[in-house]
This record gives sequence, structure tokens and C-alpha cells, in this order.
Amino acid sequence: MKKNGAVNYPKVKLRDGSVEATVFSPDASSGYYRGARFDWSGVIEELCWNKHVFFADWKTPHDPCDPEASRSTAEEFRVHLCFKTSLGFNEAGAADPFIKIGVGLLEKDKEKDYRFWQSYRIAVPGKWTVDSGRNQVTFIQTLSFGGHAYVYHKQVILRNSPPGFDIVHQLKNTGEKPVENIHYCHNFFIIDRQPIGPGYSLELPFAPELKRNLSGSAVFNGKILEFKRELAPGEMLFSELGNFTAGSSNSAIIRNIKTGAGVKITGDLPVKEYNLFFTLTAMCPEPIVEIRVMPGEEKFWVNKYDLFSGG
Repeated sequence: MKKNGAVNYPKVKLRDGSVEATVFSPDASSGYYRGARFDWSGVIEELCWNKHVFFADWKTPHDPCDPEASRSTAEEFRVHLCFKTSLGFNEAGAADPFIKIGVGLLEKDKEKDYRFWQSYRIAVPGKWTVDSGRNQVTFIQTLSFGGHAYVYHKQVILRNSPPGFDIVHQLKNTGEKPVENIHYCHNFFIIDRQPIGPGYSLELPFAPELKRNLSGSAVFNGKILEFKRELAPGEMLFSELGNFTAGSSNSAIIRNIKTGAGVKITGDLPVKEYNLFFTLTAMCPEPIVEIRVMPGEEKFWVNKYDLFSGG
């Protein structure tokens, strides 16, 4: 469906005082994101507060089926080598299905290892229910296959005081086998539509060790990342980070130095890994956590986003 020449993806509008947002609804035929990598739920189109705007497409033109082309609060449950069972992936042969939480049943290819960037065919999209109110929206996905089964609840809740929003997760294992994945939010942030570069800073709760070179574009001065040059269009930089403490490092502060707007991101689970990705159109701190849920158990976790300006 198109409106005024633009694609009109299904979405809900939320507001709590001065904080406003539109959040895309997952839909297998017309949703904003229909790729095989990221959770389809809870993806924010735009967030506005105090005359500041957060989020935009980081990859254009937008292709809903491109596994990389989600945005903003895109989250992923990822198959990981640290787990002996990964929702059927290890057991599956070529062309057999495995579960991707937040997406559905994917078809395994001939490669032995899981590759998050791969365009796995979606054999069966997971079914979603969506319930929205004034300032919050709840997404629920239920899926069962091969002894694995779960009920996944996810809420995006806006709050006026302190300004920001929370993403609340609940994963219940209703199957016979463990549910084991790593989980993270990619945090595709761009503030006030200004490109990522010397006008931004990133502050972490630890002074990281960079495991990959950032090509001289940015350096850490202790806990703070500072940009040394403008990024080129299409340039993408990535590094795993070391030297974090699992119990106290699940946070990051992104600042647009020019406009004064920023966001503090805080999670309530210990960090297993910490990655950093940035390009001209997105600054992405990625604290990664471990999700293990035994049969009959459930797990809760929350990511908080506190907005600020002028400091």
C-alpha cells in the first residue's frame, strides 16, 4: 500500500506527554521489515521529544526483505557457537527448518555455520498478535517446532518522566528442549537527522579494548569515543570490544554534540559480548546478553532508553 507516493507500512502511534513515537507492526505481506535476521516486532519508525528526532533509515533505498535493513530498535536472537542446541539449527540438514525467535521457521542452507547476514528463506513466518494503547504496544509471538516451543512477549512503553521508553521482554519456554540464544539490540541511532561523525560522541561504562581497527576514523579517549574525520558514504566500521565487566557494562550514552540531544541505553542483564558498529547513518553500541530458558521456565529482561538534551 502506498500513500502520497511512499509505502505506508502498518504501524501504531504512541504518545506519553512530550514523547511521541510510531512503531511498525510485524506483517508477513506488508510489514516494514520481513527479513530473516532481526526480530520483526518493536521496530520504531520515529521517536520525537523536545523538538529532537531520533532514528531514520540507515540503509537506502529500503528493501523490506533485506536481512540487514531493519532500523532503530532492531533486536536479534542469534544462533551462537556457545550453545550445543540452537532451536534446531545444529540438528537441521540442508533445506530443513530451524527456529528464529521473532521471525519464524527459516530454511537452513548447505553451510554448516549460522551466518546472520544470510538471506535464509522464511519457510513459515511466525504469527503475531498486536495490542496497543495510548503509550504502549504489546507484541506476542507463539511458535512450536521439533520439540522447541515458546511464547514471546515484547512491549514498547513510552514514558514522559523521565523522558524515554522501555522495551520489556518475556520469553516462556513451552517446549521440551532448552531455548538458548544470544540477544541484543542493534541500536541504529541517528539524532536530529545529522550524519554520524565528529558531531557525535559515544560514552561507555568502561575503557574498551578494540579488537578490530577503526581505520583511524575514531578513537577511544578512555571511556569516550571521539571521531577524527568525516565518514564516507557507504563506509561501515565494526569492532568487538574487550575489557568490559559482565555485571556493570550493559549501557552506553550517545550524544549529538551539535544539537545537545542524546540517549542513555541501559540493560538489566550481564554482558556476554559487546560490539560497536557505525556508519554515516547510524551509531550502534551493541551490548550482547545470553538467553537460556529451560522447559517450563520464563525469562524477563528490560532495556531502558533515557532521553536528554543540553548536557
